[in-house]
Amino acid sequence: MVSILTMLNKENDKLEASEYFNHFDEEILIEMACNHPKALQKMCSLISLDVQLDKESYDKNISDRREVC
Repeated sequence: MVSILTMLNKENDKLEASEYFNHFDEEILIEMACNHPKALQKMCSLISLDVQLDKESYDKNISDRREVC
């Protein structure tokens, strides 16, 4: 399963959580904050989890490479 962050950012190794919001129009984020705060909160939680999973996957790959050497 490919994470959302990985799909959005194929050129760079990592995408910070704050950069994720650059993919949304500012008006959409404002509307979500004003009219759907729970949905925005859930989206932020999912982004945070996705970033954490990417970090853990990266750390695991680094660890696996050290064992090979």
